[in-house]
Amino acid sequence: MNFVSKIRICLVVCLVLVFGCSIALANPAVNIVNLSGGPIYIYDTGGSTQTPIVLADGKTLTNHTLASAAGRRIWVASDHLKTVESGGQPSPFDTNADAGVMFSFFEYTVTGDKFTIDLSYVDYFSYPITLKFKADDSNICVKDFEYGFKSFNHVANALTNAGNPWNQLVWKEYGPKKIYRIFGPSFVWTSVPESLPTNLRTFYNAYPPDGTQLFSPNKNNEVWQKYAQITGFGVPVEPRLMTVGYSKALLSNSSVDRNKKHGFYIFPKDAQAEFTNLQNSNTMTVTVYPYK
Repeated sequence: MNFVSKIRICLVVCLVLVFGCSIALANPAVNIVNLSGGPIYIYDTGGSTQTPIVLADGKTLTNHTLASAAGRRIWVASDHLKTVESGGQPSPFDTNADAGVMFSFFEYTVTGDKFTIDLSYVDYFSYPITLKFKADDSNICVKDFEYGFKSFNHVANALTNAGNPWNQLVWKEYGPKKIYRIFGPSFVWTSVPESLPTNLRTFYNAYPPDGTQLFSPNKNNEVWQKYAQITGFGVPVEPRLMTVGYSKALLSNSSVDRNKKHGFYIFPKDAQAEFTNLQNSNTMTVTVYPYK
């Protein structure tokens, strides 16, 4: 083999290595579909300032690339989120900023050629959000299965029908801005009680974080924060997590895949929620549904 041939082979090998690695390490992409009934403001957080992408109803944001980052959130909102645009996170009670805006979020982490993504209803939400994947990935996700639920009103009605105090977690046309929002027990129990509006304080007083009404003899918030509903996740197990009012309301408007996974967080250690260590090539579709 002459010198020129050796050089050519070396160049080919280098190109394969360079472009092969770039393909393998290409970051994951998500399509965001707006079926909310109005425009949404999309924020992929991470910088000191944020400029939203405004997506009209019925339109799709195609192939939005997820950044290499840990614990990043994409917020969807009915209007500008002032705190997000200044590098913070919105507060559902701050009337000087974002309390008059409907918003929800999903979270992701991208590391090398793998990523993790999850839908969370642990704290609060206005827009129901669902998630689909273009490919199966072991037992992590099922191709084209739509994880999550589509109806705010269905969940709100289920909580209302569960009676007091679960109905206190629902805002429908709340306050002068006519806010639609549902709060999770975790957010209520970890808030300063004096900061809570009357209805959420009613829930807090009926089921105090240190009470044992839900998971006797263990404390309400201790179980909610630290337990899972099934074994195998290295934390204590409490099956009753799935039978309390908030869990039942969210699950009543969703289904599970063939692996019995509902695919969204109800409480912090939800063992049937997270999609972790997925291949970056597994493109996702996130759909945003109406808040009323």
